[in-house]
Amino acid sequence: METPEGIMEEMRSTSAEGNALTDELVNEQALEGEFSDAATKALAKAMNLLLPAFGVEEPLATDYELEGGRLPMEMDRYVLAIPDACNDAIEDDVLDADMAIDLPEINDDTDLNSLTARVRMAAGNKDFKRWLASEVEEQAEEMEQAVEEAASPDVADDALMMSRL
Repeated sequence: METPEGIMEEMRSTSAEGNALTDELVNEQALEGEFSDAATKALAKAMNLLLPAFGVEEPLATDYELEGGRLPMEMDRYVLAIPDACNDAIEDDVLDADMAIDLPEINDDTDLNSLTARVRMAAGNKDFKRWLASEVEEQAEEMEQAVEEAASPDVADDALMMSRL
């Protein structure tokens, strides 16, 4: 039977591997295009209005300098989460269908400004923010439960140990 310390170390290792995979996925799906610093700054400001609903307390920096037409990875990480949230909210009738976001279609300032407008509208929608907060809370509870289950010894292991005594 593994010790709780061993389980926690395994979870940390798995978490580090997961973070590396997440970075790789973000890098593969990152927005690329002809984006200006001004349009990127406007998107960062709009996202800072919405991030608290995702449970993110630290705001994004707004003084990015773009390299090679790519948004910074820090920003991409959150940009990639927004369409899923908006599209799920549309399915749950929390947002109107015109709030759908298709990231592959974003490749210039006009498209980025359209995304910025949708982010601002979502950030101003109290129903959406309430819905999103409940989704974030539900996911946090599920993750906490999974951690507790992984860290607690299995009842069968306890019974086996007791039978050996």
